[in-house]
Amino acid sequence: TISQLFHFGEQQSIEGSLVSREKLDDLKRQVSEEMAQRVAHEMEIRDLKDKLKDAERAAEVSSADALSISKKNKELEEAMETLRLEMVMAVNGERVTARWELMREWLQKKSNHWDLNKDLEQY
Repeated sequence: TISQLFHFGEQQSIEGSLVSREKLDDLKRQVSEEMAQRVAHEMEIRDLKDKLKDAERAAEVSSADALSISKKNKELEEAMETLRLEMVMAVNGERVTARWELMREWLQKKSNHWDLNKDLEQY
């Protein structure tokens, strides 16, 4: 339409005659409509690009959150394993202490028998 308007202007200058005012107004209106459509499309493209950027940012935040949660989960699993091992060590340590006490009593003749299973049940 812009090229039609340009050629229309050339024809007007070449012919040197009065051109229909209606045709000129019609071409200007068409150009104006096309410009409005182009601006609307450009605005729509800009909005879509903004939405895409927002979605990418949300994905980055979500990914960072997932990574953080995964890291915390791993730390908790390691802490649970450490706690379990410490509990096993504590129980075994108490068993060793109880056995030691029983042996000491037996060696000091405070006890005249050695029934480990029966004596461990006391502890």
